[in-house]
Amino acid sequence: MSNTLTPEFLGQELSRLHAHTTVLLGLLEHEREALINRDIDALKDVIERKEVACRTLASAQAQFAARSISDLLSEIPTGQRSDLDKQYEQLITLIERCKHLNQVNGKITHRSQQSNLALLKVLSGEVNPLYEQHGRSQPTRSRMSSPVAKA
Repeated sequence: MSNTLTPEFLGQELSRLHAHTTVLLGLLEHEREALINRDIDALKDVIERKEVACRTLASAQAQFAARSISDLLSEIPTGQRSDLDKQYEQLITLIERCKHLNQVNGKITHRSQQSNLALLKVLSGEVNPLYEQHGRSQPTRSRMSSPVAKA
């Protein structure tokens, strides 16, 4: 980053970060759809593109070195900051949306894994899905007595 910090330079960098973050948000939305629809091909594609987007964002952010954007904003005279402050707030809001959607996608993935594990236990005869009339589970059959295990 140049030694001379100008409002124009910081505005351009905020716009660049906003654009990269918008791309990431779009990819997270596609990832959610692929997870919900269990579309493995789409998920593989989105994950690859998401990794590239994350590297691009990290590279764009790295140019600020160890300084935060809010610290850089504080160096700009107050009269020249109103548009920059708005851009910064928009960027923060976008980042928060990305974090939230990433958490949602993580929960979808976790639930899918739990469902798959439960299904695998049922199919392997490890768990008997049938219940007695009073809601108590039936005694577990041996694995080899399961119709799927016999097949």
